[in-house]
Amino acid sequence: MRGNFMENIVEQKKSKNIIFAVIFLAVIILIVIILISFFSIYSNNENLAKGKVIINSKKISVDIAKTPEQQEYGLKGREKLSDGQGMLFVFKEKRYYNFWMDGMKIPIDIIWLDDNKIIDITKNASVPTDPKNPAIFRPASEVNYVLEVRAGYVDANNLKIGDSVEFKI
Repeated sequence: MRGNFMENIVEQKKSKNIIFAVIFLAVIILIVIILISFFSIYSNNENLAKGKVIINSKKISVDIAKTPEQQEYGLKGREKLSDGQGMLFVFKEKRYYNFWMDGMKIPIDIIWLDDNKIIDITKNASVPTDPKNPAIFRPASEVNYVLEVRAGYVDANNLKIGDSVEFKI
């Protein structure tokens, strides 16, 4: 009788250990899936398409943000942006798009584009001093492209509203 009792206790412990192991493994798999999806969306946009934007014969090498996730992340976290580099946001339709500097570490110039023409410019959009309340920037008219470049690029290259823009994307 005592033998059966001990066997039952051992079997119950084995069952509990198996259940615990299965739950532990399921939690680990769930965490891995969440981390993979997070880093694939917010991986500093390393896998963005590349292209060129030409304004006044000045070539700007750009990362192209087409998806909402890429556009939301933008230049967030970048430590620097070299002269002649930028990010081009490509939208499917013309609208008044709001841009904010959440998570930005560098000031930028924002060039608002309607098809192949500069229609507005925001110079020196600064790094937010209050991360909970970043400034929001918006163009004067509807746009379907937005180009972000390092602060000072617009003045240094004499860009102005009305300038023609060529895309190699």
